[in-house]
Amino acid sequence: MKLIDFGGNTYQYRIDFKLETLSTGELRDLAMQLIVDKAVFEAVQEDEDTGDTIFARGTGTREAPIYQLRTDYASVVLWTGWFVSYEDWQQWRTARLKDVAALLHSVPIDFVKRLSSQYAFLIPPDKVRAGKEVADLEPVRALYKRFVPEPLLARGNTFVQLSDDEGKETVEVSVSGTPVPGQELVRYAVQLNTPEVGQSFQAGILGHAARSDGLLEHFHEHFLPLLIKS
Repeated sequence: MKLIDFGGNTYQYRIDFKLETLSTGELRDLAMQLIVDKAVFEAVQEDEDTGDTIFARGTGTREAPIYQLRTDYASVVLWTGWFVSYEDWQQWRTARLKDVAALLHSVPIDFVKRLSSQYAFLIPPDKVRAGKEVADLEPVRALYKRFVPEPLLARGNTFVQLSDDEGKETVEVSVSGTPVPGQELVRYAVQLNTPEVGQSFQAGILGHAARSDGLLEHFHEHFLPLLIKS
């Protein structure tokens, strides 16, 4: 599926464990595999502020998009941006998740605290549709007008979090401004708070990736276009 993309989309997948799961030796093996053997990344370094180990490739240009794998031994985060297509992200994410699963083949899915996916869209100022121009948002604006003067509805930030009754899975949608005047950042995130037990670690993390992609594609089809000028 081809997503709306003005060159600023970013994608993230995160695995949070209940305890430190990766060892120094496993991290060394991962570095050998992904930097030396497969040449997936160009370098590995330690983040001076957080102490995280970061595998990285690219500089963020169209010719060299950024690909990262970050870990603090109790989590693994995959991140790409900018100028990375959704299809490329899906293929790259799947390959890296399989690499991590192969490394942690003996880890049960029960050790996973949560799985989360995030998709972010940067909408340039000349493509942002004002809220008052979106007919589907008029009932919400009418509610706001009951207690907010209309001039204060010209711009704003929105954050919505939804979940099932038991809080097993949550969806977050946010729309906010950026330091660039008129630019909007639209973020869609899916989080699985209680991974299903009884499946393999690889099946669990790949299953969440597929589930979140499916929800994202519904969001992309039915909501995101409302915010963008045609």
